[in-house]
Amino acid sequence: MKQVADKKRRDVEFFPGDFVYLKLQPYRQQSISKGAFQKLAFRFYGPYLVEEKIGKLAYRLQLPAESRVHPVFHVSLLKKYVGDAAPISSDIPQLTDDGYFVFEPATILDTRWVRLGKRFTEESLVQWKHLLKEDATWEVTADLSARFPHLNLEDKVHFEGEGTDRPLRHTSRVIIKNRKYLD
Repeated sequence: MKQVADKKRRDVEFFPGDFVYLKLQPYRQQSISKGAFQKLAFRFYGPYLVEEKIGKLAYRLQLPAESRVHPVFHVSLLKKYVGDAAPISSDIPQLTDDGYFVFEPATILDTRWVRLGKRFTEESLVQWKHLLKEDATWEVTADLSARFPHLNLEDKVHFEGEGTDRPLRHTSRVIIKNRKYLD
């Protein structure tokens, strides 16, 4: 029985000066995630610098001051950073006093017109700061301007390739009743 359990265990030791990734579980770590889609959040953050070893299995990490997370972690929550270059930190997201993420738009990747009810509304594909390009979301352009009034969206537009601009076609639906059922 012990042999089967030991196959899953790993004997890992870190030294001060090493860089490690930190595993945070957003559904349990309430100071990290208050969003609606917690299961889609990041699993590993970092890399962060190991400051010291505390006991046999705990390590103190050098975290940003605004992270609101205790800096001592069990070895099972750490994964060694492997790489030659200096690590680029993916910061733990900052939170407001209400516990919501603070994200700012980095660039506008694309725009589109969608029909909401009887009106056409412009939406922008927004890449957020400190997030990957795959995490970009479609936002209503008017709402973006209202939420971020200091943001100049014209400077943030980034298109890859050429556009396919053409006027929108407004079609109307004509209902033709079947004569068979008019009697």
